[in-house]
Amino acid sequence: MNIYPEAQRTSDGNIGPLQRGVALIIRRARVPVIPAVICGSYDAWPIHRPWFRTFPIRVKYGPPLDLAGLDADQIMAILDRTLHTMVADLRNNRRFFQ
Repeated sequence: MNIYPEAQRTSDGNIGPLQRGVALIIRRARVPVIPAVICGSYDAWPIHRPWFRTFPIRVKYGPPLDLAGLDADQIMAILDRTLHTMVADLRNNRRFFQ
């Protein structure tokens, strides 16, 4: 199952605030979470454009996170830190464009 913790498309290409409901789903599911981030989709199809355009889109998957036994605030902090770190790493890695 895919869950998009922002609950909406980004208006500026950056990660928006994560919705706390994702922590409830994670706690109830009791399964490892595999984080994933997507870069380039905003440039390919910004929310204000009626049509997409060609632009490289990259996806990065992180290692499974075992979040069992953590409270909602801890889950949210780990997810936020992990996703922001992954996006920064993907944006700084320009070898995909060479």
